[in-house]
Amino acid sequence: MQPCIVLHGCKDSVIQPATTTIMMDGITIAASDEMDVTLAFSCLMAAYFVYGIQYPRKLRNTLIFMERCVFGITSAESSTDKVPYTVQRAGSMLCA
Repeated sequence: MQPCIVLHGCKDSVIQPATTTIMMDGITIAASDEMDVTLAFSCLMAAYFVYGIQYPRKLRNTLIFMERCVFGITSAESSTDKVPYTVQRAGSMLCA
């Protein structure tokens, strides 16, 4: 069970599709004509937290980087987890 972003009608720009949908297991969680990709990604990250879903193994480092460095999210549960070295290094390089 993983949330995903579905972009509909991306003729002119992927950044501003005609309709954006957040889906999980074939069920629409959120859909909007006014949601751009950045808001959709924020909703995607929120779905992981709201539904208590673990990050997929192959995307774990990327999503932890986004969680910590882009969104500034640190929860009591995630602060006890060891941040992978690759995420620490990427964050240091970008924030230096």
